[in-house]
Amino acid sequence: MQCGVNKSIADRDPDLPGLNVLLNAHALTEKLCEHDIRVEGIPQIIYVRYKPGRRCISLVQVDPSDSVQWFVLTALTKYDFLKQFKKGTSWEASPSRQEAAQSIRIDRFPFDPGLKHVAKCFDETNRQRLFRRIFADGSEIEPSNFGVATLAYKPGKRYVAVGCQPQKTFKFYCAYQYMPTLRRLLGIQSADIGPPKLERYNERYRVAAFEWVDGHLLSDALGSEGSHDATCCEVGRQLARLHHCRIPAKAELSAIAHPLEELAGYIAFLVPELKPLADEVVSGINASLVADHTAVGLIHGDFYAKQVICAPGRIRFIDFDQAGLGNPYRDVGNFVAKLYWQSVSLNQELTLAENCAESFLRGYRHGIFRFDEHAYRVQLSAGLVRCATHPFRRARKNWPKVTERLLLLARSVLRQSTAGQP
Repeated sequence: MQCGVNKSIADRDPDLPGLNVLLNAHALTEKLCEHDIRVEGIPQIIYVRYKPGRRCISLVQVDPSDSVQWFVLTALTKYDFLKQFKKGTSWEASPSRQEAAQSIRIDRFPFDPGLKHVAKCFDETNRQRLFRRIFADGSEIEPSNFGVATLAYKPGKRYVAVGCQPQKTFKFYCAYQYMPTLRRLLGIQSADIGPPKLERYNERYRVAAFEWVDGHLLSDALGSEGSHDATCCEVGRQLARLHHCRIPAKAELSAIAHPLEELAGYIAFLVPELKPLADEVVSGINASLVADHTAVGLIHGDFYAKQVICAPGRIRFIDFDQAGLGNPYRDVGNFVAKLYWQSVSLNQELTLAENCAESFLRGYRHGIFRFDEHAYRVQLSAGLVRCATHPFRRARKNWPKVTERLLLLARSVLRQSTAGQP
């Protein structure tokens, strides 16, 4: 990450004295070594979640040869740190460490205070007991076949793994996300084109088990050479089918995305020089959204290439956690915005993203009665603003520049949309 910019952020947030450690790879290395954590080279910051004045969470990989050798470092206010402080004597006796001088908490994965049952997956006895209780009806799952492989992890929020034979996808949720997510999932299970089957769920462990969808991620395919025209076109057609399928009677509203004003304020705090640009773009988007009368339909809610599984003769969508009733162009715009974000983050030309987007949109247009170009471009611009926080959260080395480029792209898209209006 950008050391100078990150130091500036830490200087502007004195309530979190540990920021100078979490946002600086060299200081992070020293701090981990102080707590007898072996670090191979420079630790890799995988993910950052930061709320100015409240807390900052960093997911850190200390050994590049071990994909789940993770530590979660949390910078807290002094008040919150004192409330949470629990002294440990060794890593064997306690999975947590505290750094009182800088109000930092260090947790070793899979221990996670917000996802306390995840650790059971990594102990054979506890794992077998856990899955027996999830599949309490005596189904075909055999205890000897229990095992997990990590698919995704957001500290304190969600953990996703694949395990068992036959394979299942397991998702563990934090307390405040479990019930709202479960209600949305149950509400859309009867949709004509719905999510992977929700096979089991357990409120005690805040876990849901889904059918395993075999295949490869579209995002992985797009990173390889060759033409992706036919695949992207078919993804667009499938999304149009989802948006126009019969709406289940129990469907709820899609998960509410972060208000754009909140994101603009967040970007302005991270890089004050970008405040005028962020405010301009968000103001323009909101003005256009007021006049948007697009009919609601069933939407995915967080649609992009990592949510698409490709297999010979078949395309499936996964991860419907945010699905429900909403503006269909939110899915369309978000998908294309993530294509652009991927290219911009890798400092690539936009040609590949534009070609994939064109094929995707061609398929989508083929599946609907009338395509509203203006509504699409407004949602694309909104998607780019949401992506503009990703460079910091993903700890990109050049994250301020990538953030600015995404905002400039959002402004350009919005201006094209406005120019095309009568």
